[in-house]
Amino acid sequence: FNFPFDLAALVDSSDATRTAGSLDKIFSALISAYDKSGTQLQPMNRAPYTALLDKQNNIRLTYGAVNNRLVIGSTPDTLDAIGAASKSPLSADPTFKEATGVLAADRLSTGYFNFSALWNLVAALSGGQTCTGCNYLTAFKWLSIDSQAPANGLQKGSMHIGLQPVKTDLVNQ
Repeated sequence: FNFPFDLAALVDSSDATRTAGSLDKIFSALISAYDKSGTQLQPMNRAPYTALLDKQNNIRLTYGAVNNRLVIGSTPDTLDAIGAASKSPLSADPTFKEATGVLAADRLSTGYFNFSALWNLVAALSGGQTCTGCNYLTAFKWLSIDSQAPANGLQKGSMHIGLQPVKTDLVNQ
């Protein structure tokens, strides 16, 4: 199984290469101790990434050091795109700007999900059939999450969901 859209987590680290090496050790230990399904780790030739493979050699997860950050992604292409982000940075995307513009300025972490790829997948899987409820689901445009520095021993954060107008066939009922 491969996700039909890219997922990634970027983690700041003082030594991302060393942190990725630590992940190698952790995954290797977990696989040898608990996994009986044939999961394996494999370094990738095309970049300093490691892939977590199932017994049919399908990629389940990739990770590695990208631009001095530990990046965990759904595919090697995801990591490559993050590495080449200066050509088409996510920060220039209007949907990303809208989603992160509502988050706290002093946030420590940011989460972002653009639902458009998911809705395109749902439409493709419907095979041209009417998708009951899809008109309402497609109103969900994006999700953004942040966390802020703890104050008075309490962790703060927020979650925002971007909506767009719903297209319906309903006429004043």
